[in-house]
Amino acid sequence: MSGIIESLGLSWQEMLFYAINLVILIVAIRFLVYKPVKKIVDNRKEQLELLFVENERLNKEALELKKNHEKALRQTRQEVAKMTEEITKNAKLKSQEIIEQAQKKAQEIIQKAKKEMDEEKARALNACKQQVPIISMDIARQIVQRELNEQDHQKLIEDALSEWES
Repeated sequence: MSGIIESLGLSWQEMLFYAINLVILIVAIRFLVYKPVKKIVDNRKEQLELLFVENERLNKEALELKKNHEKALRQTRQEVAKMTEEITKNAKLKSQEIIEQAQKKAQEIIQKAKKEMDEEKARALNACKQQVPIISMDIARQIVQRELNEQDHQKLIEDALSEWES
């Protein structure tokens, strides 16, 4: 083996020097590069894990908030439906009450009109009863004054009726 090393132009002292330099270089790289880089990578890994944990916590909170909001929305919708139903019911009752009042008023007006018609009819009948004797007397007087034929009789009746109507 010493023949191969010598053929390369290296001595054992140089080889030892290179080996020691290599060990020093490896140790220096380990302390100067590897450990700080490993520390940075570990810190980064730890931060990512914390971010994942925080992300999971926030996702759970968001889901819980979503459920709470959905529940509140459902309750609000139920309350609105109940209020709408109650308002509709009250409106129907109020409209029914208004209709009943209108019907009562209409009945009162009809009764009042019937009463007025009956009173007017009674007045008209009283007026007729008072005028019938007078008209009868006039007809009798005219009959007595002259003898009537059929045409005269018809004319007297028409005259009496036209007087009676006016």
